[in-house]
Amino acid sequence: MLASFLAMQLNAFPLPLPQRRFAQTIPELSMLPLPSLEYLPPDLVSSSSPIDASMHVSSLITTGSTIWGKIQSETDPYQYLFMLPTVALVSTCCQLAGIGGAAVMSPIFLLVFPLLGPSYPLPTAASAIASALLTEVFGFASGLLGYSRRGLVDWSIAAQFSVVSVPSALIGAILAASVAQNPSLLRGVYAALMIGLATYLTVSDKPEAILEEECEIPEEGDDLRKHSTADGTEFLYFPPKQGDLKSASATIAGSGLTGLLGVGVGEVILPQLVRSCCMPLPVAAGTSVAVVVVTALTAAIVQFLTLASMLPSEEGTLSSLVSVVPWNLVQFTIPGALIGGQIAPYLANRQIFSDEFIERFAATLFGVIGIAFGVKYITG
Repeated sequence: MLASFLAMQLNAFPLPLPQRRFAQTIPELSMLPLPSLEYLPPDLVSSSSPIDASMHVSSLITTGSTIWGKIQSETDPYQYLFMLPTVALVSTCCQLAGIGGAAVMSPIFLLVFPLLGPSYPLPTAASAIASALLTEVFGFASGLLGYSRRGLVDWSIAAQFSVVSVPSALIGAILAASVAQNPSLLRGVYAALMIGLATYLTVSDKPEAILEEECEIPEEGDDLRKHSTADGTEFLYFPPKQGDLKSASATIAGSGLTGLLGVGVGEVILPQLVRSCCMPLPVAAGTSVAVVVVTALTAAIVQFLTLASMLPSEEGTLSSLVSVVPWNLVQFTIPGALIGGQIAPYLANRQIFSDEFIERFAATLFGVIGIAFGVKYITG
């Protein structure tokens, strides 16, 4: 099911915009064709030899067969089917609010699954957090594809932030296993994080207000960056300040939390782009999503590799990695995240829900999750 769904998505993405606050600022643009293989370097479309190509294909087929066999070997391979609509709803709500989906999916895996029965909880808390991160990566990647096609990503600035965010997320991901092994500490950290997110959504300045009140872009200047989109629209804004300790500290903190618990980097990157660079919201949103994807992907890979390293050494790295991913769960959560990535921009562009309603809903949801973790932390 997962393979067929991904193939369908890759062939026809309707260009999602995964952050609600900024989706309505981007005009409707026509679909742009994917680049043809004829424009790719020969070494990317052909293998060095037929033998190498055969080995790669054989490896992929073997891995795919292993994953499929792992799913089918489950007593009930459709046990988590209910997570398809659930994650679609969660992904829609989180992307409308501009918050990483792992912030909600991890609590579902950690708090709700144990209430459903002994067969539902994942093997470890670390596995639950890593699975939530992996699902989030696919949801935001669908949005990144849309932004990239529209030319709404400043890849140079995204790379500058990623140089700081990726190592920070890596460190957070390494520490995640230790935190996950301490249930009391994990609950306490999650309670503080969720309540902090609820407060952030309630009191933070909207990017639109920041642009109106704090940004004045001169018509010309040597220090301005000019960015052209796919439809020819040109934007002017300032480059990030070099050596800004405040910006670096915020990025390190948010990225570390992403590696540790799956949320944080998007919430600190986008305000910096808008406030410090005076970057227009469409480009700021796309650039922020690019940083989130690479940072969350790093965290997910490191967390799963850490879990794989705990298995018997007789197994190879790839086999161990395949073994630790809960495929019977992610076969439904990943398509759900991709579906949510399509529903969110549809609702945002048509303004079916007001900004105030969405923010109140998201703040209330995170507040409830924070209280639930807090009660669990106190009661044990």
